[in-house]
Amino acid sequence: MSSLGEHIDKLVKKKVEDSGSGAGALIAAIRLLNRGIVRWALRVLTKEVEFNGERKPLMEWVLAKYAGESQCPTVAHFVAPFFEMGMKLATAWLHADEEPIKQLLSDPAIRRGIVTTLRGIALFGVTTPQKLPPAPPFFIVWNFTNACNLRCIHCYQNAGKPLPNELTLDEKLRVVKELDEAGVPAIALSGGEPTVHRDFWPVLAR
Repeated sequence: MSSLGEHIDKLVKKKVEDSGSGAGALIAAIRLLNRGIVRWALRVLTKEVEFNGERKPLMEWVLAKYAGESQCPTVAHFVAPFFEMGMKLATAWLHADEEPIKQLLSDPAIRRGIVTTLRGIALFGVTTPQKLPPAPPFFIVWNFTNACNLRCIHCYQNAGKPLPNELTLDEKLRVVKELDEAGVPAIALSGGEPTVHRDFWPVLAR
């Protein structure tokens, strides 16, 4: 692995010296993603792997490892060095810094969103807009409560007091758990004004 790493370092150095704009490299990368062998590899990398009772796509574990997390299945530890070499090449081509990327990938929602997009590329290739797999929504807006302490003239919601049939805290926590298990990358809490409700902070913590 060390000799391969040295070879990658030489390629990176040469590319940095020879490269002009990163736009050409980006176009080349997009074309590469549309190739059959790459899409086959993405299908393999987005298959689910179980570890410590959690089931996630292999690529999500690999991204977590790249971001600095150590608790990953064995197969992710095997794949991660190759991914890291690929990232080193990609960031060199695009004249980018790896550290902000690692910071971004420390957010589980970002990792899940990326993997959902990669699944779409594996199934459909690169499309505009990008087609996503038949899976949970990429983003959910949840009207958390009808309670609101504001009177915004642009608001579409007739908000003010909580509705009598709003979910209990236990029900809200169950919704969060079910959305997480379904693989939804991101949830936005709306309303009303969710921050004035007593259940906001417990749900946010979950």
